[in-house]
Amino acid sequence: MIAPLVAFAPLSERMEGIRGHFAGGGRWSGVIVVFAALAGCLLVLAVVQHVRDTVKRREPDHPGRFFRTLLGGLGLTVRQRRILQRMATDLRLEHPAVVLLSRELFREQAAAWEGVARNIPARELVAIEQRVFQSAPTAKELP
Repeated sequence: MIAPLVAFAPLSERMEGIRGHFAGGGRWSGVIVVFAALAGCLLVLAVVQHVRDTVKRREPDHPGRFFRTLLGGLGLTVRQRRILQRMATDLRLEHPAVVLLSRELFREQAAAWEGVARNIPARELVAIEQRVFQSAPTAKELP
């Protein structure tokens, strides 16, 4: 209702109205409301930034989590995943996913594991190798 009246009033009348509003002085309650609104906006921005930073910290460069994610997508049994995790732990691999890059690397790490640990499930390692690298050609098969 006020918008149509202000829109058609001449510019000088609008300026007089604005000047009259500010000439009367302000109330502290209005200033406090404005500062409270600004503080609320800053608080919301700080919370959003904190959440973004937390998510960003969890995502990158976590080799163990990446390895577990890869193992989950390979269709291995729980026992087979545990065996590979145990192998990576016993060998103290900084980046355990390297075991899954090729059949040759897998065999090298399995042989190294046999030298480090006892009671290696050799049959299970062969089954894991066949499962993981079922369609991957060996270096000898490549042209």
